[in-house]
Amino acid sequence: MFNSTASRAYLTKYNDILADYAEECKKVAAKTGCPLIDLHTVSMDFIIRNGKQSTARYFYPDSEYYLNDFGAYIMAGYTAKEIKKYRETC
Repeated sequence: MFNSTASRAYLTKYNDILADYAEECKKVAAKTGCPLIDLHTVSMDFIIRNGKQSTARYFYPDSEYYLNDFGAYIMAGYTAKEIKKYRETC
């Protein structure tokens, strides 16, 4: 199960528009025992660490949550890293 990668720094404050959705994904994963790759937290940390201006290039113009191809490539790398962790523990 994957939760959202959607999160952007907006103005000077982080605008976590999908926090509720991400939290529900965590609840479902815990309830069902399904492994969860928390891309919401990964993307939030990435954006906060790098700032709005630097991370804007990973999203489509005027989008607050749709990754472009380069952003999707970055998130795919995080996803692969997390899958590898699960494989090593299973």
